[in-house]
Amino acid sequence: MNGRDDGFTLIEVLVAFAILSLALAGLYDTLGGAYKSANASRMQEEALAAGRGLLDRIGADMPVSAGRFAGTLSDGSPWQVVVSLIPTGASAVPLYQRFAVVFNARDAKGRLIVVLKTIRIAKVDR
Repeated sequence: MNGRDDGFTLIEVLVAFAILSLALAGLYDTLGGAYKSANASRMQEEALAAGRGLLDRIGADMPVSAGRFAGTLSDGSPWQVVVSLIPTGASAVPLYQRFAVVFNARDAKGRLIVVLKTIRIAKVDR
């Protein structure tokens, strides 16, 4: 037996490392994208839950009157609720008014992540 047949050459080892590094780079990129997607989904779920909670509060402990309400979510992302009166079209003074309510939440970079819209009916104060 020849002494040169006992192991790998330097070129073979370098090629194996190059293939391994390409495979690991692809895996890293895939896992990084999955993490970003999961994080964005979590942020949307939190903003959606916060938005539903805020919309439920309107008329209970937040006044149903035209205006803007703003604040921040637990992660520091800004939110805004806009309440606007919807005209009834009736000539008589209505007993109830319809309000359009819009909830907007943005991520830390200012991108819009959740928009909720609903209509509330509130008794007219006389």
